[in-house]
Amino acid sequence: MKVIDLEAVGITPNKLHAYFKNNKDNWPDIVGFTALSVAARGCKESISAIRAAGYNKKVMVGGIYATLSPQELINEGADLVVTGECEGNIVEVVDNDIVGVVSGTAAPIADIPIPLWNKHVPTINTYQGNQPHIGWPETVTMFTRGCPHRCIFCVTGDTRIETLAGSKTIIEISKGDEVLTANGVAAIQDKQILKATNGLIEINVQGMFNNLRLTPDHKVLAIRYKALNRMASAANVKHRPAWIQEETPHFVQAGKLQKGDFLIAPYPTKTVPTHYSESDFELFGLYIAEGHISKQLHRKNYYMLVLTLSAREGALANHALKLLRKFLATDKGSIYHNQCNNTLQVTIGGRNKILWFRETFRTGAKHKTLPPWALLAPRAHQIALLRGMFWGDGHNSHSGIRYTTVSRVLAEQLRLILLRTGGVPNLFQTPANKRPNQIQGRTVNVSDTYVVTLFGPVADEMRHEFNWVIRNDSANRRFNRAYNVAGKGYALYPIQAINKTPYEGVVYDLTTNGTFVANGVAISNCANTIFGHQPIRFRPPENIEQELRFDKDQFGIQSLFVYDDELFGCKYSSGWFAEVMERITPLELTWKAQGRCSERYVTSDVLEKAYAAGCRAIMWGIESFSPKVLDAIKKDTKVSDIWATLKRAKAAGIKNWAFTMIGNYKETERDLAITAAALEKAKGMGLIDWRQTTIVTSWPGTELWDIQEREGWLTPPPDTGPQTQQVYADTPWLTKKQMLYWLGKFSTIC
Repeated sequence: MKVIDLEAVGITPNKLHAYFKNNKDNWPDIVGFTALSVAARGCKESISAIRAAGYNKKVMVGGIYATLSPQELINEGADLVVTGECEGNIVEVVDNDIVGVVSGTAAPIADIPIPLWNKHVPTINTYQGNQPHIGWPETVTMFTRGCPHRCIFCVTGDTRIETLAGSKTIIEISKGDEVLTANGVAAIQDKQILKATNGLIEINVQGMFNNLRLTPDHKVLAIRYKALNRMASAANVKHRPAWIQEETPHFVQAGKLQKGDFLIAPYPTKTVPTHYSESDFELFGLYIAEGHISKQLHRKNYYMLVLTLSAREGALANHALKLLRKFLATDKGSIYHNQCNNTLQVTIGGRNKILWFRETFRTGAKHKTLPPWALLAPRAHQIALLRGMFWGDGHNSHSGIRYTTVSRVLAEQLRLILLRTGGVPNLFQTPANKRPNQIQGRTVNVSDTYVVTLFGPVADEMRHEFNWVIRNDSANRRFNRAYNVAGKGYALYPIQAINKTPYEGVVYDLTTNGTFVANGVAISNCANTIFGHQPIRFRPPENIEQELRFDKDQFGIQSLFVYDDELFGCKYSSGWFAEVMERITPLELTWKAQGRCSERYVTSDVLEKAYAAGCRAIMWGIESFSPKVLDAIKKDTKVSDIWATLKRAKAAGIKNWAFTMIGNYKETERDLAITAAALEKAKGMGLIDWRQTTIVTSWPGTELWDIQEREGWLTPPPDTGPQTQQVYADTPWLTKKQMLYWLGKFSTIC
């Protein structure tokens, strides 16, 4: 294994092509690329280069650019794109030969090993990047991961989040809960509560009775309707299931979705073996549909299990009694004909084994549920479960099959099982206020009713499994526009209607491994789309010390670049920063870091501890001294934060390196003049030692790109020239000539 920094060693796509073409006997088993958006062009050209050289083994890509634009990389020749962090599942992904777009899983930060710098080219003690240096040789490290600053990518409190144990509202979800994701199941790492002010997008999805309401910028996993039409005409519906598998879902902002676009409804594909037999699962299905448990008052800890069937279902009653006797290992039990309501009651008594049914599946129609292990059982067992359920509460019609229940959780779980069998079920709700509450003149309590329907070939397959008549009345046949994409763990459901509605109020978001399933469809959280919106995770101080001591002993490292998004400017966990500084002080290393200006968190005490531990320079993301611009770019920084931070750092003996940008959203020449005057003042006060100015460049998947596209002034960055260093387009507020002038002006100041 080798890790090569192509830019650092001067390997261009042409050189890469030549190497792979001339060294076929030494081809690696896997080639992996990682890239920031600024390196996107080089990444795509490098993939194309090795493919053109004939390389036919696996190419996988990760990094921020891959997370933002996975489909572009698939189109360029990548076999696998991993979004988000992936230390938690990278071995599984590689060993199982997975292809397509996969959400990475973040590993606990304490479990992430130190880098194997001896596998890197160039070696870490000769690397010349990350200039200017404050010491040599210099390595790079990270003390933390995450970005605490919160963009508004959220859903409303009534959104239901799916778990194997049924759905909960997002308000009810807690940290640590396991929820369904686009790639299986993941634990909730954090929950955010924010305020939305820009309205909501309300999406009505075919086959889902709950509209999804979310902020316009929240990204949803989808396949665009236009993408489908590239491959087949809209009228050619019957051939879609075969070719639709060639389309790869990607994230689309809710505000950009249209009627007809397909949303992704994931379901768990993992299968867990069970010690229960198929006949046991058939019994479980019958109990779910027709069973209840009652306690016998005259006998201590004695319970009766009762299955209530129609008087016409004598054969089924006999079969059910046989299943019960086998499962409970008894010859007890009976069938009683209740003359009052003309039903057959299959009854059997017992203690712990009967109580097990109540504890596992609950009792009472409204509370019935399936345990998670039933949702992951082998297919044959789940077919047996469905057979028992549909024999009890199912219905066979000309158009398909349906199941009716008053348990919302059960209906949602049944939908997942039918998805696992290859079907695309619909789920509907009939509210209680729309159902009659009078039966034979008597007032009764009514509940919301949930109906799961299934049409098409899979419904016929289920009929065959249930020993039901397969009706061939083609005039009444119904087929969905939704499709189950075989082997990929998701179905496609089309949008029936989509509207923007006014809303100002509380919204919620979850942090998982990148996605979660809301109202039946997969949506992202910020961690998946922009690597932000994550709680900051702090490496154990002893791990940091171990890594730096190893680097110093093995490679003679004298200096560090701490590459955290914001080592300075965030709230630390109790005692963490002080312990890290205490541990690295004896190593006598000098180091530089990045930070956010904050009068609250960048205190004199923090800076003095950092200096004592070897910190000699901090790169501050200032961007602008104009309050208007700072608000427009959602910097979450005030001008007073900038001045307080620069003064405190200088007083502690730490050099201030200032990052500024030109071409910010809504930035005018007046704003640039404010920044220039502030830079000149700070330079005169001795507060700024070095400055870097970049040109604001928008990338696909970022909020700025979407704003420019929406407002009609988007110009994609050029394919040639230094990225973020060239003025390539006007903005509504600045011409290219004006930006070049101020770029030169800044350089004369400091």
